[in-house]
Amino acid sequence: MISLKKYLDGEADRNDVSEPDPGELFLPALKSYRSNLLAMGRSAARACAAVIGLAERAGAAGYSGVISDAGVGVLAAHAALRSAALNVYINAPSLKDRDYASQVTKEADELLEASARHSEAVYALVRGRLG
Repeated sequence: MISLKKYLDGEADRNDVSEPDPGELFLPALKSYRSNLLAMGRSAARACAAVIGLAERAGAAGYSGVISDAGVGVLAAHAALRSAALNVYINAPSLKDRDYASQVTKEADELLEASARHSEAVYALVRGRLG
């Protein structure tokens, strides 16, 4: 049988071409896609952690008339960070670069732990300021 590439290049008749295995066509793209998703999940988790830090500052020193916004912001950022971490956890196992996958998973774990502590602290701070 002739390869699909030869058919597409006009070097073979359709009847001579073997059917390609879909995995052969899509697996390389899927692996690259998952690696990119892992990087995006990592970036999103880092951005959410930064928002939690900003909410902490706003909760401590912000104008009391809008202080609840800091509480809502920290809750939303923590939820988004958890979502980004799930993205990391689902894509990390499929990567061949186990060191990179392990590093990103470990970072997600650490960000989640810190986020949980900080978001609860900010919520308590805001709640305390609301009276």
